[in-house]
Amino acid sequence: MPDVLLVIPPDYGYDFPPLGTPALAGFLKSRGVGASQLDLNIAYRDSWAQGAEAGGGLGAGDRAGRSVRERMNLWFDAKAAEGLYYSRHLPQNAGEYQYGVPYDNRTDSSFYFTERLLSDGSLSRYLEDEDENTFLRFCLHDRTARRLAADGPALVGVSVISPSQAVAALTLCRLLRREAPGLRVALGGQWASLYAERIMERPDWTGLFDFVVTGEGETPLLRLVEVLGSRGGAAAGSMRGVPNLIHHDGKAWTRNPLTSEEDLDLLPAPDFDGLPLSSYAGCADGRVTLTCETARGCYWNRCDYCVDLPLPKPSYRAKSADLAVRDIKALASKYRLGQLLVSNATMSPRQMREISERLVREDIAVSWWAMARLDDGFTREIFALAREAGCRQINFGFESASDRVCDSVRKGNRLEVTRRVIQDCHGAGIQVGLQTMFGLPGETLEEGLDTVQFIAENHRFIDHLAFNTYFLTPKCAIHGDPARWGLDVQGDDSLPFKFYTEFRQAGGAVSPSQAKGIRRLCATMWARRSVFLAEDHNEVLDIWRKFELSGLTLVHLDAHIDFGWVPEKDLSQILEARTSAELDELLASRPLWNPVATPKERLVDIGNFICPAMREGIVDRFCWVVPDGTLSSRKERGHVLRVLRGLTKAPVRRQVGTGNLLTELAGKETVVCTLDSLPRFAGPVLLDIDLDYLLTRGVTDDLSPDREPWIEPRALAERLSGLGLKAECTTLSYSVTGGFTPLRFRHLGDELRDRLLEAVPAALGGAGPRRQPDARPLPPAARHYGEALAGLARGEIAAASASLRKAVGLDPAYGTAYNNPGPVFEAMGRWDEAEKAYRDALALDPGHAFALCGLGNIRRERRDWAGAEGHYRRALELLPSLAEAHFGLGSVLFHGLGKPGEAAAEFRETLGLDPYAAAAHFKLGLIAMREGRGREALSSFKEARRLGLDTPELHWRLGRLLLGRRRYGKAGRELYRAARTALAAVIRR
Repeated sequence: MPDVLLVIPPDYGYDFPPLGTPALAGFLKSRGVGASQLDLNIAYRDSWAQGAEAGGGLGAGDRAGRSVRERMNLWFDAKAAEGLYYSRHLPQNAGEYQYGVPYDNRTDSSFYFTERLLSDGSLSRYLEDEDENTFLRFCLHDRTARRLAADGPALVGVSVISPSQAVAALTLCRLLRREAPGLRVALGGQWASLYAERIMERPDWTGLFDFVVTGEGETPLLRLVEVLGSRGGAAAGSMRGVPNLIHHDGKAWTRNPLTSEEDLDLLPAPDFDGLPLSSYAGCADGRVTLTCETARGCYWNRCDYCVDLPLPKPSYRAKSADLAVRDIKALASKYRLGQLLVSNATMSPRQMREISERLVREDIAVSWWAMARLDDGFTREIFALAREAGCRQINFGFESASDRVCDSVRKGNRLEVTRRVIQDCHGAGIQVGLQTMFGLPGETLEEGLDTVQFIAENHRFIDHLAFNTYFLTPKCAIHGDPARWGLDVQGDDSLPFKFYTEFRQAGGAVSPSQAKGIRRLCATMWARRSVFLAEDHNEVLDIWRKFELSGLTLVHLDAHIDFGWVPEKDLSQILEARTSAELDELLASRPLWNPVATPKERLVDIGNFICPAMREGIVDRFCWVVPDGTLSSRKERGHVLRVLRGLTKAPVRRQVGTGNLLTELAGKETVVCTLDSLPRFAGPVLLDIDLDYLLTRGVTDDLSPDREPWIEPRALAERLSGLGLKAECTTLSYSVTGGFTPLRFRHLGDELRDRLLEAVPAALGGAGPRRQPDARPLPPAARHYGEALAGLARGEIAAASASLRKAVGLDPAYGTAYNNPGPVFEAMGRWDEAEKAYRDALALDPGHAFALCGLGNIRRERRDWAGAEGHYRRALELLPSLAEAHFGLGSVLFHGLGKPGEAAAEFRETLGLDPYAAAAHFKLGLIAMREGRGREALSSFKEARRLGLDTPELHWRLGRLLLGRRRYGKAGRELYRAARTALAAVIRR
């Protein structure tokens, strides 16, 4: 049993695990203290993703196609209108609250709700409200408190980083008090430190938790565990020697005067064991994103507005480069590391150079990014060294282009230094991210526009831009004396836990609303002058939403239409038709059905972003640009016509003169054309390019991995330049996932982006096309990947494997499951070629779990049950969260080895990892049917059908079960569908 159990409550970010609990767990374990950790935040998110937390409050139509946050907001918007006791704490209209609803959050984790509920008499009622408190309902359903109590820790530490977690944390504390009264609970994290004095003003909270740990928690937690384990245990007097601790006697809080800061050279690497690493959004293809720190505090430590390091600011301490690299090496060897965030407030030039030197010297292949100041100490040499060491991106605190404004808040930036640093960083091949902040104290309208102008002039050197407006937050120098900076505070003293304080600026300074307007102007300019790279099209849709685009023509260059994959309704709803006439009516009224076995709730992925953009009003007209020669080829044109007619009941006609195809999709005017016949548009457009356009000669191409480009990036950029398009936003998708673009050509996306920035002046605001060299050097990761392929072809396995590790270390995208053509060959039924590709992948990377799973699939297809089982089990040893391997293993155990009980366990594990795996439900139904559990089998088969599975065997077995229950009408329809789908399969062959 652990001595300490560390918990991350909802609702926080989902991209990667926060560093707090892993840092504490690593330290405590190194000191002989048992420590484990639990991320309730991810589990809470998943419960909303499955619709559980909204209960019956959201219908299927409300859930369809919505993100988790959208579902939450929809549910709480309804609560705000119902007049419940807590409704007044929910924003009635998200748009009117500038300060209270960051991140589009209108739920019970919004800052607005939190700061009001914590100061209201209804808090106690809400903490125990099983009907309305979604955190409590989740914990009860998840049996969280019982599980924590059963573990029997000496101490539960609840890490509260953000105000968005505060209500959930207090809910958990109240539940623990009810379920396990003797359990000791401590609050820690940035929020607890920020509001320590306010917490001490709440004697009623002594019944919720026992301790508050402020500041750095390693040594305080260690000392606290030692005290709790000593004779006399939790006597108040024994707590006085614990630094950074607030404790109580049951009536009032007491703060120990002793404080401590850690010596970073004495701290081990963070320990992420126990966290669901594969469930964070930053995990891709089994490779995880983790965080570490190489320093605490800030070596500049002067910014008067700083929110990251509130007063009293911690001292700056840097870990020695040798020990920092030791930690990075430990993380890379222990976890399947994709990317590493160095989460320091800022990384100094000296430390970046020293750490990079050691990473290069020890040949450690790891992809990392960091935050930094625009410091004159950064040089081309440091950036080049960092790039060689795996640095992919640096986010700089830019804020303002005005030296005067930076001086007024002691930021210390100088514009000439900023310009040089970002150009040097970009020139070294490191992506540049800039944080902007409009409306800083004293900033004038002209100075805000100077920042916009600087970004416009230097957009070619900037890869990522964050648009912020200034907020006045607690425990910074400006908050302590706002009048000194000309701020008239409009705050509400009745809200002691308020995070964003309203204010007015004095004199000619911009108001918060004006700052918001400048930010919007900057975002619009940035969208027009940049080319946004994305891995898949779901990211493109997010980009369009981010910039609040609407009413535009979409010019989409793609060898495959990306429209029909998006459902208006699930296929299972078609199957509910009771008569053929009803079926025909459904098909006529709703032509856009989901043709794949994934439900529409999960379908925001490759090939389904155009239809949502139309529904949301982003796209008002659709122009599909197909490869040259498509419309002049009878075969190719016929295929396009069949695709269009399968998507719409509107007539499709051929335009005289151009040969373009004209129709309507989702009520929007649609044209299919080539670049040469592209209509001329007077207004702005959305320009979107799928990289597979360069590699696929026609729409009937079989996506062979052996394809070569038919048009080079330079030529495409020049042709687009001549069209005179005015792009409101330009996006480019690699589309490697799924095999649309062979991985060896991924680098063409980077080159095309650069070519577009240089050669499409009308679209991107440049001065005009410039003569460019015909060839571009390959990015380092692409070069190493090419060397890996070449070494493999020569049989030089060791060298090839080393090259692949370097490629993945520099760019995790090269670690994708598609870093070999195996999945494509497998999908095409070319089993021998797939097997060779998978074995080549394993020769380069013996830890390639996806290749092992692919070999398992091939062995299963060939009924080599023992071989398949071995491959699946080895894949799961490397990547336990690989749902496909669990499903494959279950299929082998059931069909080949006669172990239905073990098989069922694997199918249930599959569903635990992927609740939408329809085939797993079908297999469970087969097991239940074989064992005589007909009702259970029927339920599983129906669930498989609901999730989109549409196979003859499914319908046949459903029909048989329904016949046995004398439900002849439904049985007949299922048997008819079985025959129809079987016939369709024969026709397709």
